[in-house]
Amino acid sequence: AAEGRDWPALLGALAGGNCCILKPSKDAPATSAIIRQICAECFPLEEVAIVEGGRMENQALLDQPFDKIFFTGSSHVGQEVLRRAAEHLTPVTLELGGKSPVIVAKDADLTLAARRIAFGKLLNAGQTFQQVLSRVIYTLVGLAGVWCITMLFRETEPIEGDAHA
Repeated sequence: AAEGRDWPALLGALAGGNCCILKPSKDAPATSAIIRQICAECFPLEEVAIVEGGRMENQALLDQPFDKIFFTGSSHVGQEVLRRAAEHLTPVTLELGGKSPVIVAKDADLTLAARRIAFGKLLNAGQTFQQVLSRVIYTLVGLAGVWCITMLFRETEPIEGDAHA
């Protein structure tokens, strides 16, 4: 079972000939609907099933003896996933927390740092790099760091010499 937003794990599981169940967050119903639509268009239900809902659906899934569980979410829920998976000796991969703070040194090239931070933040629709804490950027490099991030979103041309552009 693949639970959460671990797309590389989903693709790897499918490439290995496995079927998968995705359980998107109840807090993002529009995203869940898009995931359901895309998966229905791309995969037979026997290969990728989407389970939508809240706590009751989560509990029902955790009652099942899956071969593997991938979970992305809070530490609190991650503990419950581990506890319930242990009942079936199911291996679990957890991606917990999601704050992903960024440290930018005072002597850094702020424009280049802004580009790279924004790239990480926006990669995979923001699912890979959950949050860039602008407070950390501001604390370490002041208003100039925040200004560089803001200007980055107005920029149309790549920064010269940036291999990650």
